[in-house]
Amino acid sequence: MGEVADLVRLAFERVNDGDIDGAVALFSDDATFQDVPEIPGSRLYEGKEGVREWATGVREVGPDLHFQIWEMEENGNAVMVETSAEMTGSRSGAEVAWKFWTVWRVVDGLITYHHGYSQRSDALADLQTG
Repeated sequence: MGEVADLVRLAFERVNDGDIDGAVALFSDDATFQDVPEIPGSRLYEGKEGVREWATGVREVGPDLHFQIWEMEENGNAVMVETSAEMTGSRSGAEVAWKFWTVWRVVDGLITYHHGYSQRSDALADLQTG
């Protein structure tokens, strides 16, 4: 894997560690971040402040949230990541786990795009169009 995959891995590590400022620093000012549409409350987040809002929100819902990277596939300035997330709901105490795919794009060493998918085929189509 190359530089794009390394940057995305670092973003995952920082979110897992609760280093929101460190994660946000990896994004461009005009980044777009679309969570997996099927997740309740999912929406498009824009810019560094949008990424901060997303990361803060997911940490509040499950303070023990942990993202696991299973597989990565690069295509130029983009990477598709097979991911799982596990956490305990802060309000419900219920253990939650799910698997999904994300596509990330990097320009000039910063993340400019993130889109989550519940289906690998949709993520692969996005990866190949980028």
